[in-house]
Amino acid sequence: MKYVPLRTDEMKYVTLETIYIKNVTIETIDMKYVPLQTDEMKYVTLETDEMKYVPLQTDEMKYVTLETIYINNVTIEAIDMKYVPLQTDEMKYVTLETIYIKNVTLQTDEIKYVTLETNEMKYVPLQTDEIKYVTLQTVEMKYVPLQTDEMKYDTRD
Repeated sequence: MKYVPLRTDEMKYVTLETIYIKNVTIETIDMKYVPLQTDEMKYVTLETDEMKYVPLQTDEMKYVTLETIYINNVTIEAIDMKYVPLQTDEMKYVTLETIYIKNVTLQTDEIKYVTLETNEMKYVPLQTDEIKYVTLQTVEMKYVPLQTDEMKYDTRD
């Protein structure tokens, strides 16, 4: 399987239950939720109007929630993490290094391309407002609590 292009005006949920997926491309307009399933995810790429790559990689991550508007570069590195420190105001790099991702949530309203290069995928719900660049790594940041059994939502203002 190489590409699975999807197009809708308002997409609520798109679930992909597959094994050994190489490239999955989703084209949407006004996308609210795109849950994708995966066990071993290597890269998750979000391409919007001015968006390039969002590589995700981790060891054992259950929930990662990003509530952001106008992100330039965001990178998250996580291995058995409870909190993911993120740069405020001007984020440059946020990288997610993960294996076995359960749920990775990104918030966005205008996503045009979502590319998933994975092996044994399970869940990757995406959600955002306007993301331009998302990558990984942080310097001088605040904390974005990852969702766990005890943590459901990031209640930041």
